[in-house]
Amino acid sequence: MEHNLKIVLPYEGLKKYISAVRAAEGPDHGKLWLEYAIDPYWNEWAAGQFTEERIRSEMANPVTGIDELEAAVELLIASDTEGLLRNTYDKRVKLIPINPNAVKITGVI
Repeated sequence: MEHNLKIVLPYEGLKKYISAVRAAEGPDHGKLWLEYAIDPYWNEWAAGQFTEERIRSEMANPVTGIDELEAAVELLIASDTEGLLRNTYDKRVKLIPINPNAVKITGVI
């Protein structure tokens, strides 16, 4: 039985956020955070879930430590987070079979 695993990692959006913050004079971190890091992924992460409002509120606070965020994103990309998640998920499915409906694992920094 094949299981569908959907991994949503916002690396490209975070890179765009970092670039936009650095390019802007007096950046509006909150607006740019939503535009690049949250909104493009929202439908994959939380839209329609019973906790959507709470999640939106929690994720609306922008990361303002841009150098630290950039280092974290590069480290996560280099560490093959997606491969690690897929491997761990495959092992879990072999040990404890699950409902074959799509499973969503969301990577949030």
